[in-house]
Amino acid sequence: MADRIPAVWTDRAAVIRDDPDRNPSLAEHYATLENYQVMELLERLTVVALDPGGTTGLSVMAIDYRDLIDPAKRLHEAIYGWIHGQIDCGAQSGNAADSATAMGGLGVSETGEAAGVAIIEHIIRHVAINPTAVVIEDFIPREQNMSRDFLSPVRITARLDQLLWELRAVTTHRQQPSEAKTTCTDARLKEWGFYEGGHFDRHARDADRHAILKFRKLRAKRSELRKAFPIVEEATRRKLL
Repeated sequence: MADRIPAVWTDRAAVIRDDPDRNPSLAEHYATLENYQVMELLERLTVVALDPGGTTGLSVMAIDYRDLIDPAKRLHEAIYGWIHGQIDCGAQSGNAADSATAMGGLGVSETGEAAGVAIIEHIIRHVAINPTAVVIEDFIPREQNMSRDFLSPVRITARLDQLLWELRAVTTHRQQPSEAKTTCTDARLKEWGFYEGGHFDRHARDADRHAILKFRKLRAKRSELRKAFPIVEEATRRKLL
């Protein structure tokens, strides 16, 4: 007769608490900082936005907390440190799975997806020296499609969710593509100075939309701002704000 798995092995709280390699939570980390360090970090609130897929768009934008909450400050003028681009998550690299070809789809690059997500995580780790919120475009299928590549955004998001959960250095959020495109239209991106490239940069531009939209939401709702950036919660607790 087989032995049962020890309960302590499946106790999520115990596993996390007793893991010697566990990264501290954001709250634990920020609690160790000096007041001046907390105030310095408030100057670099950063959003990393992603439009996941075979070609994944990525955008990084930063803002000073004081500019973010100041309604008199035009948001697009306060954002700084803007970088964006597109990452191959299987569209060009890797080897297509045989099962995808057999099903009549365009194929899916399993190794390309894994490598692309590793690159994204590497970028986020580099950026996360600042308080960082990661925004991922949510993918809700609205058509019947049997090809494996159709669900690449789902697989890429799942891979990334796991890595970011282990990292524990960022908060993660979802946004609907329709909301981003309606609020941050091409015309508005051009007006704000955030429109670069043409058709071939469309995924990077969609990531830009999500980053700007997130900042707009955080300005509108202070409770969401504290959730997205626990450093704000810590500064509030210390009565620094």
